[in-house]
Amino acid sequence: MPAVLIPSRLREFSVSARGLSNVEKQLLRKVFLDAGIPSEKLVIWDYKKRYRMSGYGFSANTRAKLIQKLEKIGIAGLRVSGRLLRPRDWFYKWQDSYRVMTAGKKFLIVPAWKKAPANASKRIAVLLDPGSAFGTGGHDTTKLMIRLIEGLEGKFESFLDAGCGSGVLSIIAAKLGARSVTGFDNDAMSVKIAEKNFKLNECGGGSFFRANLKKLPGIGKFDLVGANLLSRTLLEYGSCLKGLVNPGGYLAVSGISGRNFIDFKKRFFDRRFRLIRTIPGRSWASALYRKSFR
Repeated sequence: MPAVLIPSRLREFSVSARGLSNVEKQLLRKVFLDAGIPSEKLVIWDYKKRYRMSGYGFSANTRAKLIQKLEKIGIAGLRVSGRLLRPRDWFYKWQDSYRVMTAGKKFLIVPAWKKAPANASKRIAVLLDPGSAFGTGGHDTTKLMIRLIEGLEGKFESFLDAGCGSGVLSIIAAKLGARSVTGFDNDAMSVKIAEKNFKLNECGGGSFFRANLKKLPGIGKFDLVGANLLSRTLLEYGSCLKGLVNPGGYLAVSGISGRNFIDFKKRFFDRRFRLIRTIPGRSWASALYRKSFR
């Protein structure tokens, strides 16, 4: 990949914090987007409990709007910084902080610009360039989802990635044997990134498009539906997600706050779906449901 050189006066504006919730992360993203900063000018780093969002190449007026909006949302521990970048490859600078990481029992998430370690031959490499999309493979909610999908190897041929982000779950489903993979996201840039990553991993049978659960076109039913979304979104659109599952198929959900998991299970209950597995994380939980055949 050729170096991406930048003008000498390109400005970087960043916000960072530790231990943010998914709601807070989405709120920060919305602040940037509402200020007129497109997704393609955002770089997001999300690993373990550390989170950073950086934007590049916008005006002083836009920065002033951002600071004003950030002060209003009142996220505790939020750090704001800005600087002028010198002529250098800033793209590679942020890439250096994105590391190779294990995922589940079978996979190794490898940044697209790095080589897999020599001792990683026992794991399946997933090349990933997340860009501004959610889903580096390092967040607990994604890790939990990967473990659920891994446990279903050989039990599904079609997979739907609801809120595909970087496409990491779609890639893993394909590498586990899914012949047909469909993904959608309400962010157009995420759809492009997911398509790129899917092709980068030489996966076939993939289709990605922009949509949301509120206005989802007819796309049929699937053996496995994966939804790594916020609890409130899962509850609000639970009937829609359940309707996308084939009889005898599976619905894997993640992004559920551990504190609210018991309440979530009660509210997500459906006689047609049997809860067959739960995986608790540090602060999050995931659940796997199987739909009855009738």
